Amino acid sequence: MSYEAHFEHADDVMAHLAVIVPEIPDAVLQAKYSGFAAVAAVTVYEIALKDILFEFAESQHPLLGVFTHSQWDRINGRIRLCHIKDDYLASFGGDYVVCFRDALDAATTKYLVEHGSDIVTSYSNLILWRHDFVHQARVSASATFEDVRKSYEAGKRVLACVHEALYA
Repeated sequence: MSYEAHFEHADDVMAHLAVIVPEIPDAVLQAKYSGFAAVAAVTVYEIALKDILFEFAESQHPLLGVFTHSQWDRINGRIRLCHIKDDYLASFGGDYVVCFRDALDAATTKYLVEHGSDIVTSYSNLILWRHDFVHQARVSASATFEDVRKSYEAGKRVLACVHEALYA
């Protein structure tokens, strides 16, 4: 299964909430739905990242696949860019880190021109919003549901860059 297939779960949540959230008159409740959306988004990011890493490792050697599964099966919450570069890609070799940085730079520039937002900032913000919601029962006072939705769409490009770096 393609790592992108996992996005369907959060895509469905986002589409449903996009209809409901703007109609909610209570700003605090809207913010809580935004937190819920951030959880759904980051969850599929985690699953997609694991699929990318596992599929790549298995394609290189069956033993590497087994080892990768045993090491990274529980990476939940550890998907910040520093983890992707320093923990996961660097384990396969420095060339993959360089490829990822190059792909990320190119994708960031392209997305900024096309959509006016930075994929790295969007990805990082979404992880932060999810963390605050899940671990501190805090909702962002500044991030709207639309911010979460747009950040989710932009953040998908980060995972595409991971995939590109491993298969380039």
